[in-house]
Amino acid sequence: MNEEAKQQLPPQEQEHQPGRQSEMHPQPESIRDSYRGSGRLDGKVALITGGDSGIGRAVAVHFAREGAKVVIGYLEENKDAAETARLVREEGSECTTVAGDVGDPEFCRELVQRAVDEHGRLDILVNNAAEQHTVEKPEELTAEQVERTFRTNVFAYINSPPRRSSTWARAARSSTPVRSPVSGAMKNSSTMPRRRARSMR
Repeated sequence: MNEEAKQQLPPQEQEHQPGRQSEMHPQPESIRDSYRGSGRLDGKVALITGGDSGIGRAVAVHFAREGAKVVIGYLEENKDAAETARLVREEGSECTTVAGDVGDPEFCRELVQRAVDEHGRLDILVNNAAEQHTVEKPEELTAEQVERTFRTNVFAYINSPPRRSSTWARAARSSTPVRSPVSGAMKNSSTMPRRRARSMR
């Protein structure tokens, strides 16, 4: 996007967290029509946290175009999640949406179990869910805001399926790691190599 186009975009501010992509104007572009999938993820199943909007939605749709089935976890943005599911299905793939808080260890376990129950396997994990609280000065942060940020951005990794879930380990033993086909569109991603899965037995 050139500088002139950037200057024409209106400010995007929302009072609530998480933000809603459905309330943004203009709507962000999740995938370009010129992107051509080549089946690099055929037969794979991907779990994407924060997959309802933004980077998570972009990853979900790109993965679908590459042939993967998609499971997205999200907090409460039902409208955004439904739109992501619609876009994934437009690509001829399947999409399962699961609402819950990744800061909750039990939900992390339920999320990966749901993915395996729905599709019989799990190959890719994209840890994308995150939150932040903007303040003018550090001392303005409340203890609750700091705890919420760590639960979502840090504890979710500690409680993530690769470390804690025997279900993920069993699924990973028959899987191979794959590289994201979305250059620059995925952050905080991880896959489960065979050797780590075996070490979890």
